[in-house]
Amino acid sequence: KTEPTNKKVSPPPQAQSVTFNEQGQATHLTVGYVMDRQLGNTGGLGGVFGLLHAIGKSPFAFPEGRPWKPSWQYRLFMFMGNLAAKVSGLFSKKDE
Repeated sequence: KTEPTNKKVSPPPQAQSVTFNEQGQATHLTVGYVMDRQLGNTGGLGGVFGLLHAIGKSPFAFPEGRPWKPSWQYRLFMFMGNLAAKVSGLFSKKDE
């Protein structure tokens, strides 16, 4: 039994979708697809992963069950992109 935590869960915006077959029957349901992982207090997680993370009861040890953390490769890629944008801005024509 889990005792109440009295913590408020503020999930990020999430998308849901349903796939139907030719007979109009639902064949696939997708829920908890996070649209903006920077919002809310779920660590960018959706669905039950986000709920459990927000209340501090997440038992998931696999990467998909933990908050998103950018890799060093991703951080390097973003840094280089920002640097390139700043350098190209130095050489762009100024409107007078």
